[in-house]
Amino acid sequence: MPDVATLVNNSGGVPGKRTFLKTSSKGKRMLRNRLQLYQSIILWGIATALLIPTGPLSAEEKTAPVLDDPVLDDPSNAVGEQRAAAAEDPAEYYRLFSLLADAIAQVEANYVQPIDRKEIFTAAIRGVMRELDPHSSFIEADDFDDFRQEVESEFGGLGMQVTLDRQGRLTVISPFVGSPAYRAGVHAGDQIVAIAGESTKEMRLDEAVSRLKGQSGTKVEVTIQRSGKKDPIELEIIRERIHVQTVLGWQRDANNEWSFLVAKQPPIGYVRLTGFSRDTATELRQALTKLDKSGMRALILDLRFNPGGLLSSAVEVADMFVSNGLIVATDGRNIQRYEWNGSPNGSTRQPL
Repeated sequence: MPDVATLVNNSGGVPGKRTFLKTSSKGKRMLRNRLQLYQSIILWGIATALLIPTGPLSAEEKTAPVLDDPVLDDPSNAVGEQRAAAAEDPAEYYRLFSLLADAIAQVEANYVQPIDRKEIFTAAIRGVMRELDPHSSFIEADDFDDFRQEVESEFGGLGMQVTLDRQGRLTVISPFVGSPAYRAGVHAGDQIVAIAGESTKEMRLDEAVSRLKGQSGTKVEVTIQRSGKKDPIELEIIRERIHVQTVLGWQRDANNEWSFLVAKQPPIGYVRLTGFSRDTATELRQALTKLDKSGMRALILDLRFNPGGLLSSAVEVADMFVSNGLIVATDGRNIQRYEWNGSPNGSTRQPL
């Protein structure tokens, strides 16, 4: 006789009526997995509901003025309409979550290879974000530190840019001036063949970068192969807190400091912004101060290949050149429109 699993439901419908579901042993496993998925989906739904703001934000949470009244009270608000509909028809949420759970259960049970459930849910979240727009993304916990370092332009490491060449070899693009790698004698074009005694052959770029980074004050052994040298060079470098400059000049002078003058007669300044980090505005003011002292008559502001960064930093930079009028505005479905306008104080007078 086949293995049979029986479920009894007395909670709804006709009082005393019992509902039976018979499954084989394979079906039992699928049923158990599906029930576990339902629990995960329900918890996911609860977490999603908790993440959606339903009222005023606290002072710590505010980054711009927000609506003081709950969005459900505004019938013209799209978010309020959707939440009201969901509150009136909670079965719709359950039906959609059940559909997702059933799809994942089928993949787990029938895909040719075992699949990690966390990876499936993560892929589902990424799929949702891809349907929105190119500027919406999902950042996992493991990637958040890299994201924060990119925004703040600071990290613990050796201070050099690396890449994989066409042969897949880990190659130094350039060490940052004054960094531990620079002081240790690392040159552009050096090939890093080993990190802490482990070969970099077949090593992914992100893995190599992760091994080079680390807490300030810790040591790392780096083996490099330099063009024209027969034997590899062994280096022991102490990691430091590396600050990546986002304000660059035209060229470096004899003291390895940026020169921001592209021409002396008449004095024309040149500033390149590679991103908008927390210190970009401060560094730019320092560069403009030097240029003002040199009698700058005009300024070239190079924003090519600038991927962006912090909105507050970009606004602060723009305010240096915009004396009046709208710089940028933010608006959303559950936040009030907020505008940043240029101010005459602090704006440079030189033509761009």
